[in-house]
Amino acid sequence: MPIQVYEITLTNGVKVDHSEPCEHSEYDLLERYAKAGQNDLVELNLPMFRSMYVPKRNIFSILTTDVICDD
Repeated sequence: MPIQVYEITLTNGVKVDHSEPCEHSEYDLLERYAKAGQNDLVELNLPMFRSMYVPKRNIFSILTTDVICDD
């Protein structure tokens, strides 16, 4: 299954990599971000199976960086 990789830049300048399966659903990062209120938390999936919760208001940008195929 292909993996979508994002680079999220926070308002303090910190860059965080997020990855998830390439399935468009109501649970993917962009859908969760679009539906979240300014004070809601957005979950980011970090390498090594860790998660990070960030308030939407602290996310400056979300960039698509890569798609990894495991074929």
